[in-house]
Amino acid sequence: IDFTLSRLLADDCVVYTDLGKDTSLFEGDGDIQFDVYRQMKEHIGNDWKSYNPITNVFWITYLCKKLVSKLDPSRRATLHKFITRLSSYS
Repeated sequence: IDFTLSRLLADDCVVYTDLGKDTSLFEGDGDIQFDVYRQMKEHIGNDWKSYNPITNVFWITYLCKKLVSKLDPSRRATLHKFITRLSSYS
């Protein structure tokens, strides 16, 4: 797992990357991951050091959407309902 853009607490020290310094993350297109970066920034502003567990939900939703897109269309409906419920988490 790539932790390059992650935030974690280790030995009472917050380790994080200031994503605000890389504007290309928020300007990208062609993959929904860029939507997640924009969603994160909209939710937390530019405070990349703080703990915001909702961002985990954003990434879980992203992964679900990616996985569902690989499924047979007949199996997608149930998982789309799950993704919709997940997206409503606040």
